[in-house]
Amino acid sequence: HPAAKVETLNALRQRGEARARRYRASGYLGLRQSELKGIRWSDLNNGVLTIRAGINRKTTKTRHLSVSHPVLAQVFEDEKLQQAQKNGKLPSGSDLIFPLNRWHLRDLRKDAFFAGLCDEDGFCADGSRFTWHGFRHTSITNLNRHESPAVVAEFHGHTNTSTTARYTHLTSSDANRGLSAVIESGGHSGGHSGGHQSNESSIRAVGT
Repeated sequence: HPAAKVETLNALRQRGEARARRYRASGYLGLRQSELKGIRWSDLNNGVLTIRAGINRKTTKTRHLSVSHPVLAQVFEDEKLQQAQKNGKLPSGSDLIFPLNRWHLRDLRKDAFFAGLCDEDGFCADGSRFTWHGFRHTSITNLNRHESPAVVAEFHGHTNTSTTARYTHLTSSDANRGLSAVIESGGHSGGHSGGHQSNESSIRAVGT
């Protein structure tokens, strides 16, 4: 699976359509498609989104993801307002956050809405298919640039970091930036958390 760029997710902020909000939620948070389909408004409380164990067969542990960053908070607020306008009332806690019938595009590049960004940013330039699971690769890759493997694994519900590593698509440019940071810091720890930052800091790193 290729991984999208943060710039691609940020560019989707300019698109107000429902699909853009679903793509961004998955790309920032690394949600599986079945998780995105299953979350309800009752799972969102005080800026924390709970992904319940058992929401699908692969989600074996409950995780609590901060969505308090303004970029993410706006995704959910816009979705709520659109549902209120469509239905004439605010959604209830039992309502799905992202109700959508057309979920099963196997290659998102066939969605003209998404394909333009895909081609413009070049992350599918080699002709690779970009499936919905590519958003999970996107989130893991981007968080790995800012957080320790243990934090990234916890955030995405992996039981070990070796699984997380298979989702990561870092480049020599990432290594060079890391080396520059080490040199500039005099060898002291810089932006890498060593596993002590919160999930909320992870979201800030991706959302900015």
